[in-house]
Amino acid sequence: ECPQECVEDVKLEVEEMMQHPFCRDLLVPLDAEAGSGVSWGEAK
Repeated sequence: ECPQECVEDVKLEVEEMMQHPFCRDLLVPLDAEAGSGVSWGEAK
């Protein structure tokens, strides 16, 4: 959760963390896409 005015910045950070876990590049690239919404279904 975050304030509405921070959503886009947080989405970029979350995507980066999901694509590069453990702060390193993996042999296989990971695709990740963050969404936002009031509920899980809305965020998809």
